[in-house]
Amino acid sequence: MTDEKSGAQGMIDRAKEDLKRFRDELELKASLAKMEAKKATEHLEPAFKKFEAALDEAGRKLGDTAEKARLQATLAASEAKSSWPGLEAAVDHVLSDIKNELKKSADSIDPDKTAADVKAKLSDLKKRLFG
Repeated sequence: MTDEKSGAQGMIDRAKEDLKRFRDELELKASLAKMEAKKATEHLEPAFKKFEAALDEAGRKLGDTAEKARLQATLAASEAKSSWPGLEAAVDHVLSDIKNELKKSADSIDPDKTAADVKAKLSDLKKRLFG
């Protein structure tokens, strides 16, 4: 019976050694994967910053363009009103049309669609990098 017990104990000891080796390998692989993920993130950071800057610039340009158009229309309306008082109603109508067109332009930007496009591009990038 002692031989059986010692044989069983040997099997248990080998199983524990296998388990320890498996645990060590798993920890090593996890550590390597973490380092690779960090490296990939660091590599992609400039692209993320560039994309973020492009989005910021697009927002600034949209705001600048709308403000310039509004100022030009207001100036033109003031000049027309002072030169030809009888055209005031027509100028007010033109200004209203311009404001409506600017509003349509601003409303045509769909933040949900833009966000969905960004998510799709990031997902595609993730697939290309990590498979």
